[in-house]
Amino acid sequence: MSRTGSSAFIRGCSLLGVLWAANSYGQADTVRRDSAKQATAGAPTVIRLPAELRNYRLTDSLKLGTSDNAPVKYTYRRDHDSITVFLSPLGPSVASALLKGEDSTAEAQKPVERLRDSFIDADRRGDLRGFRSLFQGADNVSINGHRVHGYAFAGAYSNRISAGVQYVYYGVYVLRDRTFRIRSDANVQMAVNADAPDFAKKLIAAVDAAP
Repeated sequence: MSRTGSSAFIRGCSLLGVLWAANSYGQADTVRRDSAKQATAGAPTVIRLPAELRNYRLTDSLKLGTSDNAPVKYTYRRDHDSITVFLSPLGPSVASALLKGEDSTAEAQKPVERLRDSFIDADRRGDLRGFRSLFQGADNVSINGHRVHGYAFAGAYSNRISAGVQYVYYGVYVLRDRTFRIRSDANVQMAVNADAPDFAKKLIAAVDAAP
């Protein structure tokens, strides 16, 4: 990327970072209970995702395995935008650790950091023309007196195939006995930037409220 192009990319990403900070969802809370700890003791829970949320409609689902408790990939679409939700069970060792009182934030943080690091590595190798992390941190959701631990990341990047800056959002949440991984890849537009994190929070709240 030329010096002029690089400067423009950084200026644009800096503005997005300011907007993310102004609308940050990762504020600390003081609620008493952790929803992951409450659910790991019993049998696997039945998870029902909403058919529509923030004008995104659930259009596809794909089971990634043959077992009853196999991970499932869900796709929500709205016009040309899409959000992918990966729903997978907590492993036995993780569930056991949560029952012993360990914080589930680390379980949400690890996959987010792996994705962020993959962008950093791609940029260093020259596979991208630029990358900037816009937001990263705890993204807990407070619902009816308990807390769902989450961790989220947003970044902007420019690849060598298409022109312009692309935006990625990735939020991971631990609810009941499942891990929710929510990802959106889109052009940098304010509506999309605001929708992805808000969609994630509303999805977690809707699942938590379902019987």
